[in-house]
Amino acid sequence: MDASNEVILLSFGSTVEAFPQDVLARFHEAFSQIAQTVVMRQSLSPVIEVPPNVYVTPKWLPQNDILGHAKTVLFINHCGNNGQYESLYHGVPLIGIPMFGDQFHNCHRAEAHGYGLDMRGIHEFSADDLVKAIHEVIQNP
Repeated sequence: MDASNEVILLSFGSTVEAFPQDVLARFHEAFSQIAQTVVMRQSLSPVIEVPPNVYVTPKWLPQNDILGHAKTVLFINHCGNNGQYESLYHGVPLIGIPMFGDQFHNCHRAEAHGYGLDMRGIHEFSADDLVKAIHEVIQNP
């Protein structure tokens, strides 16, 4: 990976160890179309092909530290409260992909207040939708 690249962090908190294959395929298809380096916490099957700009770790990530890094330009997450607060604190815009509970409300709030974009749900977006959202949020934070 190119250390000069902007970084996108993808993390869905401690409750999501692995995404369904179709969701993971959409993430990887989208990430293969962008220039940024993506850091994501995810448990992967050994047969999953990962785009060269994606760094995957199945372990815990120092989320707050990564969000505080000058190269981090976007946080893709489930809109849990802690992640939102960390993102706001560091001035990193977010793309919210809610999965359950208050996350739908939190994502709507992020979009309504201008610090994020609500993708409406984990099964509601295409790879192209995500690429468009990434470009929109990075170009118009």
